[in-house]
Amino acid sequence: MSRAKIGDIIRINVSKGFKLAKIVWISTSLKDVFAFTLLNSDEVNCNAPYNEIELPKRTVRVIYADIKNVNNGIWPVVGYCDFTEKDQQLIHHMIGGTPYIGDTPCTDTAVPLSAFHTVRVSGDKAVENLIDYFISNQLITR
Repeated sequence: MSRAKIGDIIRINVSKGFKLAKIVWISTSLKDVFAFTLLNSDEVNCNAPYNEIELPKRTVRVIYADIKNVNNGIWPVVGYCDFTEKDQQLIHHMIGGTPYIGDTPCTDTAVPLSAFHTVRVSGDKAVENLIDYFISNQLITR
């Protein structure tokens, strides 16, 4: 089985069908952690907009999970799209209270800390249940 790479499009099966997602980050410092964003498309389309999940206190654009879900075929790779400038904006996150862009600590004080979201890794079933919940409650478009 091939290893996941940044730009891979994966299929996440949920009770109400599936969602496609694009891998935007694979950590080299945190074991088996990766980030993906949900595509607003039912087919591989590199121009498809990304879903945003509207929650009361924040908007979620990236979900973190275990890369083994992809490498073991639980979430199969169904396509590929290049990493873009838009994707670069999605990999600003906090790890242990330190802001990072990808795996590089961010020392640029001009970037506000509000631009960074905390890495919270979820298992495959938790991610699938979250996506089902978001779809059912129309927090994301399908």
